[in-house]
Amino acid sequence: MNAIHSGIKRIEAIPVPLDGVLNWKGVSWPALGIAGQIDPHGSSLPGELLPNNGLYVIRDIPFRIPRTDTEADDVISCEGQTIVLHNRCKAQSVLILGCSVFGDYMETLGLRYTEGGAFESSVFGLTDWFQYSPGKPPLFGEEEGIVMPYFLDDEGIAGRPVALWIQRIPADPARSLYELQLPENPFMYIMAITLIAI
Repeated sequence: MNAIHSGIKRIEAIPVPLDGVLNWKGVSWPALGIAGQIDPHGSSLPGELLPNNGLYVIRDIPFRIPRTDTEADDVISCEGQTIVLHNRCKAQSVLILGCSVFGDYMETLGLRYTEGGAFESSVFGLTDWFQYSPGKPPLFGEEEGIVMPYFLDDEGIAGRPVALWIQRIPADPARSLYELQLPENPFMYIMAITLIAI
């Protein structure tokens, strides 16, 4: 956990381990002969431009980035999965590092608390990674996460900048967050999740 001071509040940033829910190989390493794909055209994230296997800090917030330089899955393609939060905490928000492809999507993210009850739905939007342009805000209130000057396709380097975004989902800090339920939209991809806890 990383302590962050905001005015007089002390909050904790808690990266969520995603090893058990990664279900898609989205990062390519051409130099290692490793191919990923995140759309039907063969586009993929360039491993040489991304952090790999460890904590990576963006705007003072640590994200746990999966290992990408193997054939193993390294992103989540959203298919309605439930993520159990073993570090249960009273979170004020859930930060998601990801993007969409083949369009911009607004879906819902389910939040369940240890106090019981069903999943509570929160709006969850991710802008297409191709929407990145310097000075142009993403469509759903995200922040720039990781900007890459190119992506990879079947022919190699495609010289168009793309981005992973950080989306912030509010949570109820009076209750302990226990589970997240992802939307059913496989064109929405998640690389990392961090809880902001009070």
